Amino acid sequence: MGLFHEPPLSRFTPATLTLCADVAPGGIGSRWFRGLAPGAEIAFKGPLGGFVLEPGDTRRLLLVAEEIGIVPLRALTQELAAANFVRPARLVSWARDAGGLLYDAELRALARRHAGFAYHPTTPAEGEPAAVAERLVTEIAGLVAYVAGGEATIKAVRTALMARGMERKAVKWEKFW
Repeated sequence: MGLFHEPPLSRFTPATLTLCADVAPGGIGSRWFRGLAPGAEIAFKGPLGGFVLEPGDTRRLLLVAEEIGIVPLRALTQELAAANFVRPARLVSWARDAGGLLYDAELRALARRHAGFAYHPTTPAEGEPAAVAERLVTEIAGLVAYVAGGEATIKAVRTALMARGMERKAVKWEKFW
């Protein structure tokens, strides 16, 4: 189960907290989530971990999302938009079909409003996430990548970028399955 809060609690003070959960059969977190009643009170910690924008980092961003992996990357784009995209960012959002491209209309609108943000909604017709990312990256220097999705996608994107000279530590990831 992937569960993320948005917008990032460390950067915004929302009146409403939106949860997105990918509920999978048999998952321990999924069973917990399915057992919640509407209006149930729950406690949160965090944000925890390293899948956040580093303060002071000015590198260009490549964001690669596989399906539900769009949720934490959308939160990052919201943070970048609040700063008017002073760091250029490209977002590859991949889903099995166009209907699975979560937040598509919102991200298209964001790309129209901000010259520093490029949105690339993709499906298998355009290729797997690693192939699409590799086509979009023309220069590795000054680039950091954030990849969210399945383990195979994370490995494929990291391998493709490292083959072009990117350091392993410059590829940050959040695994969902």
